[in-house]
Amino acid sequence: LESGRVFDKHSKSSEHQTNLEKWQAYLIQTPVDVQLSFERKRQVELRSAERQQRYEALGILFDIMNTLAHLHLPFRGHDEGSCSSNKGVFLKITNLVGRWNKELSTHLRKAKSNSNGYPSYTSATSQNEMIHGIAELLQKSIIDEIRRQNTLLFQWMLLLIYRRMNSFLLFSALYRRGRSC
Repeated sequence: LESGRVFDKHSKSSEHQTNLEKWQAYLIQTPVDVQLSFERKRQVELRSAERQQRYEALGILFDIMNTLAHLHLPFRGHDEGSCSSNKGVFLKITNLVGRWNKELSTHLRKAKSNSNGYPSYTSATSQNEMIHGIAELLQKSIIDEIRRQNTLLFQWMLLLIYRRMNSFLLFSALYRRGRSC
């Protein structure tokens, strides 16, 4: 290129120099598709870690419920509203354990700060679902014990349990097994 000509003048202009620097930066920059892939991978890892933390907290909550069931203590209070002074044994013990357990403490803090997007597993609905889950496991263990014993007394006890709990599962287990008289 000849000196003093249009292209020579353009190549020495500040605008050209700025664009040349931007072009050089673009060439060494990570491509957008690679950046998006990295970000997606990072998001998946974050969600996986968060899910693992929730599973750990859920295990602790089930242990608390199991302990309350074995001790025959009530799970819930009459009024578990934010202004209530007695929120029930489950919430009291959950908060107590949360003070000493990092996983549960983190879980409760996240649930409190993001009530719409992070499950607490301490709501009345969640407690009822866990109580019903434990009740089903208890019913299954009772049925299994009765099957192992195979005596008329245990079959009679099973019938009493069925009438008391009104459970189709227990009823069908008794009659599927048949009579042993």
